[in-house]
Amino acid sequence: MNLRIIFETILERMPDIRLAGEPRRLRSNFVNGYKEIPVSFTPSAPSEVDGAHHSGRGGSRR
Repeated sequence: MNLRIIFETILERMPDIRLAGEPRRLRSNFVNGYKEIPVSFTPSAPSEVDGAHHSGRGGSRR
């Protein structure tokens, strides 16, 4: 369920996301998956839903 929410959010925020190269597979006897999937998309401005004061600098530190 959580992965579905992640992918839905990605598609909402980057509707033009597309493959930008050949995916690289992870070579492992235990995990079958991808190591890299290069993509390209058009960046957009953050929305108000993203958070109250999201500066993109890793959060506030005191």
